[in-house]
Amino acid sequence: MFHAHKLALASLLICLFAKGVSAGLILQGNDAAHIALGNQFAAVGAVQGTNSANVTGLAQSMSLIQPQWGLASKHGFLDSANGNSLYTNLRVSFDGNFQTANTWYNIAEVFLHPTKDMAIMRFEVPVQNITPVSGRFKRGHS
Repeated sequence: MFHAHKLALASLLICLFAKGVSAGLILQGNDAAHIALGNQFAAVGAVQGTNSANVTGLAQSMSLIQPQWGLASKHGFLDSANGNSLYTNLRVSFDGNFQTANTWYNIAEVFLHPTKDMAIMRFEVPVQNITPVSGRFKRGHS
């Protein structure tokens, strides 16, 4: 599931940033204030995964940048001690409360940037009825 295909990632980032992706919200942790902040933005999703103890829970948040693509932090997917994946069975919900979410999008692939704390994820199917952050903001605007 995790790939470090530099050419594919570079091509995707060039295409996305050429379209004006300059804003988003990426949070990590289970802090109620972070979750409440993320819930203010429809394009912010909760990434859920199953850890090595077979416990399923919140891994991190992510921003929808295209209907089938999301942007998140790389460190939210990897164990800092050994570089191994922290989670399996990754999926994303854009429902307000991930603990009671009804709609989930399975993550098909995660592309990790080789040097930056950035990960791009591809969903098995495009996200419906949510406008991605890309195209909402022009470069230089917040």
